[in-house]
Amino acid sequence: MFEHTCQALDMAARQIYVDDQEKLIIMWAAVCHDLGKAKTTKLVKGVWRSMGHAPAGVALAKNLLARVTNSHDVIKVIATLVRYHMEPGQFVRNGAGLVAYKNWQLICIHKL
Repeated sequence: MFEHTCQALDMAARQIYVDDQEKLIIMWAAVCHDLGKAKTTKLVKGVWRSMGHAPAGVALAKNLLARVTNSHDVIKVIATLVRYHMEPGQFVRNGAGLVAYKNWQLICIHKL
């Protein structure tokens, strides 16, 4: 998990951002995105699975972020990214079309 988190941070650091606030949010989301795996990882038929780790990571991310910032808006955005970080991959696996992505984006923005 640590290696994967480092890879996510490396990729996030290479992106071009609108401003420092956006970069801060994405970098912290990369740090927090798999925190829920600590609570959900189980051996299932000989394979390690972390079903439900995204929603399980929300409270952990909020707790961590509350220790480093008092910006409730920043915490809320990062927690939303943590909660929904698995959905784009599921869309690809299920062959979802552009309309599904656009609707998902609108739902996520509404939750912010």
